[in-house]
Amino acid sequence: MINTIKARAVLFDGSVVALPVRIENNGMRLRAIPEHEGISDIRYIDLAYDLADANTGDSGYYVLPRGNGSPDDHICCFTGHPDTEIIASDFQLTMFGFTDGISGWCAIVTGYTYDYQLVVRSKDGHYSMFPRFPFENGRPLEPIAVEYHLLTGRDASYSGMGRAYRQYLLCDRGIRPIRDRMNDALDYAKDSLYVRIRMAWKPVPSPIDEQTDENEPPIHVAITFDGVGDLLRQMKASGVEKAEICLVGWNKSGHDGRWPQCLPVEPLLGGEAALRRLIADAAALGYQITCHTNSTDAYSIADCYSPDIVCINRDGTEARHGINWGGGLPRWVCPDKALEIARTQLPPVAALGFRGLHYIDVISTVGLRPCYSPEHPVTRRQAHDDFLEIARISHALFGGFSSEGGYDHTLPYLDYGLYVSFFDTMNPKLPPLFTKSVPLWQVALHGIVLSNPYTATVNAPIKPRMHQLEVHERGGRPTVYIFSKFKSDGSSWMGTDDLTCSSAEDTAETVRILAELYREFAPMAYLQTLFIENHEELCDGITCTTYEDGTKIIVDRNRGDYRIEH
Repeated sequence: MINTIKARAVLFDGSVVALPVRIENNGMRLRAIPEHEGISDIRYIDLAYDLADANTGDSGYYVLPRGNGSPDDHICCFTGHPDTEIIASDFQLTMFGFTDGISGWCAIVTGYTYDYQLVVRSKDGHYSMFPRFPFENGRPLEPIAVEYHLLTGRDASYSGMGRAYRQYLLCDRGIRPIRDRMNDALDYAKDSLYVRIRMAWKPVPSPIDEQTDENEPPIHVAITFDGVGDLLRQMKASGVEKAEICLVGWNKSGHDGRWPQCLPVEPLLGGEAALRRLIADAAALGYQITCHTNSTDAYSIADCYSPDIVCINRDGTEARHGINWGGGLPRWVCPDKALEIARTQLPPVAALGFRGLHYIDVISTVGLRPCYSPEHPVTRRQAHDDFLEIARISHALFGGFSSEGGYDHTLPYLDYGLYVSFFDTMNPKLPPLFTKSVPLWQVALHGIVLSNPYTATVNAPIKPRMHQLEVHERGGRPTVYIFSKFKSDGSSWMGTDDLTCSSAEDTAETVRILAELYREFAPMAYLQTLFIENHEELCDGITCTTYEDGTKIIVDRNRGDYRIEH
């Protein structure tokens, strides 16, 4: 399939220059490096721009991981689409693939890893897909290299591409699976329910951009530390033997209240004494308990806030979020500054007694962000190094690290992803060019990272049956978020159905659901440490997920059930 690999440089004046490509051949693996020395004013380079050409009616498909412009792991079949061009970027998995149904390849971007784009086009019945490498002011950001892992037979599929990428992670990047990096915190987590509890928050969106001690909006308390203790005792009595509890909004001013400031412990919840008592009680019940912090957001009300910590855009403006959260107007923190802050903020949090897969918000659910501050400039590659060090610190202090999402720039330290994707599989309208969602991430990373597949599969027992089945199909760790719905505008990215502990009746129902979920999960918990070797659609609405030990999970969406075959 791969005879020659072409490349072209597009210059700022619009002219196009053909480039030579150096090929390093290692049997079933080719490494392509476009050579552009001596050429100036390059706007971008396109590599292998005709390698994945196809026409309407051809067999096979493209494989795209989740990223900016690609809302989930998808395949694109050549079934005839309107003329469309997608330029995607910031991918969870730095790969893409092509198959004609007989042979194909998995392309892994090993140079320019965090700065490339993927161009996917359909025009006049002709399809193309290729990586694009944008230059900055006519200069490359780093050396360009793409590895093409050649695939045939059953490997020429999205599952085969996931396996190839996993093999690259294990062998080339030295990533270790869960079973090889086990410690007490991870060993406990793999067998446990994950229960997040949002304890307190201010109005979201915040009515005040720049909050102060004088104008800070009131804090809503949903549950105190003593209330959480009562909940845990009821959970234990109901038969929930293992649960990892993550406290959200335990910090000063509640959830997203004053980041990057964490302490003091919010007094309205009972203060530090009550928190320490809760941590001790949870341990006595046999539960693992940790908490939620944040290394990416900054509010001017924080006692450690300074304009100097803010990430700066290319045009010199502050990098800000698109919505006000609990602490007011949030700025993105420069990755270098985030690491400095983590080194001072996280040790006293760990000293409270938390132990487990400590949760740091955001950093594995968004692409890496550069900073253009003249005082502290950071490339995406340097941001990767900063966030990886924050994750390592979390491991050293708490025993583990978790976050939203599943961006693999957080490997080898990411132990759990709260949700791999925000995509709503029940939305019948797919983005242009995409045919269907596939568990590419799970084939590549299950057994390396614990995960929950979607925002919609948080609180799965009270969600539509399809979302419940997705947890089983994609090897999800059962995940519950008590008080998941908190925004005052009524919107919720985890769904409008919620579990609460606002009354004795609500608490009893929440405990009942947790107990049923644990009883269903416990016999299957051993699968959390195994690789998924294959996923396929047996027929319309029926899928089979096969683990490395031969265990199969057959999900039948038509009947609304699943079964396990050994």
